[in-house]
This record gives sequence, C-alpha cells and structure tokens, in this order.
Amino acid sequence: MGSAILSGLLDATRPTTDSNGSASSKISRFLVSTKSAASAQRLRDEFREDDFRVSIKHMHNLLAMQEADIVLLACKPYLAEEVLSEPGVREALAGKLVISIMAGKTPEAIEKYIYGDSPADAVEPKAIVVRAMPNVAARLRQSMTIIEINNSLSSDQTDTLTRIFEQIGKVKFLATDLFDIGSMLVGSSIAVLTVPLDGILDGCVAEGIRRADALEMAAQNLIGMAGTNEAEVRKTVKDMKSLGFKGVIIGYARESIAKVDENDNNTFQVQKSQQAIQDQAVEEWRQGNLRTLKMIGAGDFLGVKFTGAGPKAVEALSRGDLAPPPSIAQAITEICEVTASQNSRLWIDAEQQVFQPTIDAWTIDLMRRFNRNGKIVVYNTVQAYLKFSTENVQRHLCLAQKEGWTLGIKLVRGAYIAHDIRSRIHDTKADTDNSYDYIVESLLSRKFPLKIESDNAPAFPDVRLFVASHNAESVRKASTLYRQRIHDGQPTIPLEIGQLQGMADEVSCELLAENNTGESGIPTPGVFKCLAWGTTEECLHFLLRRAIENKSAMERTKDTAVAMRREARRRLGW
Repeated sequence: MGSAILSGLLDATRPTTDSNGSASSKISRFLVSTKSAASAQRLRDEFREDDFRVSIKHMHNLLAMQEADIVLLACKPYLAEEVLSEPGVREALAGKLVISIMAGKTPEAIEKYIYGDSPADAVEPKAIVVRAMPNVAARLRQSMTIIEINNSLSSDQTDTLTRIFEQIGKVKFLATDLFDIGSMLVGSSIAVLTVPLDGILDGCVAEGIRRADALEMAAQNLIGMAGTNEAEVRKTVKDMKSLGFKGVIIGYARESIAKVDENDNNTFQVQKSQQAIQDQAVEEWRQGNLRTLKMIGAGDFLGVKFTGAGPKAVEALSRGDLAPPPSIAQAITEICEVTASQNSRLWIDAEQQVFQPTIDAWTIDLMRRFNRNGKIVVYNTVQAYLKFSTENVQRHLCLAQKEGWTLGIKLVRGAYIAHDIRSRIHDTKADTDNSYDYIVESLLSRKFPLKIESDNAPAFPDVRLFVASHNAESVRKASTLYRQRIHDGQPTIPLEIGQLQGMADEVSCELLAENNTGESGIPTPGVFKCLAWGTTEECLHFLLRRAIENKSAMERTKDTAVAMRREARRRLGW
C-alpha cells in the first residue's frame, strides 16, 4: 500500500513549470525506510526514474523521521511498537503530521508507543497523529480512502492530507465513531471480494487477457453503484439499456439502521443523523427520491426506503402507526404521483422486522390507492428468509382479491440477517431456498400458496412478480416455468427478473441471451439491473448489506469462471 501511495504522489508531483517558469510541485523529496534490504532494492528498481528525489534505504527509520516534514506509517501493525519506541523517535516527530495506515492501531495506541507513560510536555510539541484507511484499488488510483476527523488539524494540514490520498483515488473524512465501520467497508469487504477475483483473473490470463487489463476492468466493475450525481447516474442507466436490459431499478441509498435487542423485540436504538433535524430529513428524502425519478424513464423502477426519511419515519414505524406522519404521507403521495405520471414504477424496500409490519401496512395502503384499473405503480417487498413469508404473501393476495386492486410483489431472500431477530428467520439456507422457490412457483401458477378451506375459493387476483435474486437456480426455475406455462397455454402472471449491477452478471447475461434466442412471439421475462446512487456515506449501509447478502459469491465464482471460458471458446470457435 505504501508503494501505491508513493507512486501516486510521484506522478502528481513531477517537476513542471507554470506560466512564470516556477516549479509547481509542492512536495520535492521522498524518504523511504524498509525493514529488509530486498524490499529496498525492489522499490529502487520500481522507482528508478525518480531516484533523484526518492531516497530508499532499509532500517533507517529514525533518520527518515528526523528529515521528513510529514511521516506516513505504512509498516505492518505488529511492527509499530518496535518502530515508534526507538530512542529519538519522540524528538524526531515533535510537532509533525503523522499519518498511519496501519489497520487496528488507534491514534491513542500510536501515541502510547511514542511517548510511553509520559506524554509530550509544553516545550516539546506533540505529534499530530491521524488515521487513514485506503484499499487495494489504490494500485489503480481508484481507492476510497477513509480519514478520521481530527480537530487538532489545521486547514493546511487537512488540505495536505486530502491532496496526498487524492493521488490514489477518492477521500472521505469520517468521525471517530464511524471510522471502524468505514474501514471495514473500504478495506475488509473489498479484500473478501479480491479472493474470488484472483481466481477470475487467473482464468482471464489463461484465456489470453493481460492481467493488468483484467484487473482494471474487474476493479471498475466492483464499484457497484450508479454514481454519486445525476450525470453519472444517467450515463450508467444509458449504458445498462444499451446492453439489452429492459430497464433499471435506481434507489436513493439513504436509510437508517436500528440496533435490535434479540431478547426484547419491542426496543431498539436508532443511529440518527447528526446533521439534520427531523423535518429536514423528510424533505431531503423527498427531494432525493424526486431527483432519482428524473434519472429514470417509463417502465423503470424507483427503489424507496421509508427509513430514508429519518428519525420521524423510524419512530412512527417502530410504534406501529397505522398511517405515516403527515409530512411523510404527503411526500410519498407526491413521489407516487410523479412515478405514475411518467409511467415508471416504484417498490418499497423491505427493512428490519422492527419496522416491517408497519411498512407492509403503509405499502398496502399505497397499492390500494395507486394500483387500480389494471395500472400498477407500487410494489411491496417480501423477504423469503422469514418463516412467515408464505403467510405474508397469502395475506397480500387475499386483500388484493377482496378489495380489487393489483398486487405487485418483489421477492427477495433477505439482507438484514446481521441486524434482525434471528428466531424469525429460517434455520437453514436450504429452508430459505425452498421458501423462495415455492412462493415463485405458486404465483406463476396463479395459486394461493396456502390452501383456502372454502367451497367457493376466491379467484386469483391481478398480480405482478419481480424476482430479485442472484441465485442462478432460482432465477432459472422462475424463467423456465414462466416460459413453459406460456408455451403450453397455461395461465400465469407477468414476470420480471433483476440483479444488482456487478453481481451475478453471468445470470443476467444468460437471461438476455435466452430472450434473444427464444421463440418469436413468446413473451419473455424482462431483465433489469438494480443500482444505488448517493454519496459514499449514504451508500454505506447499502454496500455492507450487499456484502452480507452475497456471502455465496465465493460459491458463484466457479460458475462465473466456467461461463467466461465457455463464452471465450464460443467466440473463438473452439
């Protein structure tokens, strides 16, 4: 990681001249100290063209700290105490900016190594220690670096920190209480993804793609968001549709997460935003969703989270209020009306079980109002990993049939297992898979999933199904059953299928290929890609849940590699 940062800084500070002929580079010299002679030699070879301004030695830590104005600690965490407790380090670092990218080492721990039990006195300025966490994408200058906010930093030092890490990607400052979760996101989750990625890269190299090119393409694909602003999102939407996807689902990633006590289903703590009061949070949520609607077109979906409206929504959901607070009710009504006016659709995302019963109630009321006369605007989300998911689908069907509105269901497995009440979730993954597939089969066969004890069984209502899954087997079963029923002249319901951008892409592409090669005149399920947009902070929980939801990514890696090889052979005519 240290060499990636050095490479970025060297590129950014190569001597140039401005219109006055003066050097524009603000950093003129770099001092590197390594633990081994072999590492030092490797770096000398790597940075040979810059040897006039880079001094690389091994076991010269104290000398480097004495001569440097800014010190970057990039050693292994277990070496920190040995390096920083060396005699003379305390004096060498006096008053200097010390940047640590060592995982798991807090500024307090680093200061303990430097000063021991006697902190710096007033005569000896104390070092300003700041934590930063880049990730492996620094090799491609695409890192997302998290920097811990430190009130001791001057504006010049903050600017310097930002400039340093902007040379390897983007920078985000986070408060101390968010730094660990941010570090896990940019560091650990990406590291987990790179394990299967290495296997995919090996396969690409075996098929003839240069490893550097394959790494660049794969790293960009891991971004997994539509963008951070409207221009980026519109471009992503255009790109998705140019590939043959029927449409996209765009969600504004903002939401709230509750901490649930397993032993008390009625209590929780909400991580509230420190930046907005309740009414401001609702207004920002309203505006964020209306902005998102401007980025999509007819037939596309808007993904909506009620907790995105902030503390006011969270409190009402937790209390089980039969109707949303007036400001939220007015906002969601406006969002639905705009969605309908442009012939788009929206779904209300499922959330944690402390909120879900109330979310269901609010969403059913929206379907009553907007899903009339054969027009569908609103979908609700059902989580198949919950033990009562079949009963929940049955309840929705009965209400829609009795009251005469169209039911829209987005079926997912579930993504809140790390934050939810475990006893309400199926005991095994196999149970969840069986629940998911059974619900899909029942709906596509126009059957109530639970038997109705009545001589006059009600007619099956008007229903739309969206299969949101990365499970290749479930997706294939749904697509096959849908096509087969249409081919055989059996009744079914409209089906659409989607996956997240950058995840299970081989499943999405297989569906597109089937749609292009199927019998003409036979309806095929529409294929969609789901994306989130927003700032990195707003996307934090979304991305973490995607990692939890996709623990099976390692298992899918083999399928992905096989699919890649099969396609390569097809194109080469082997």
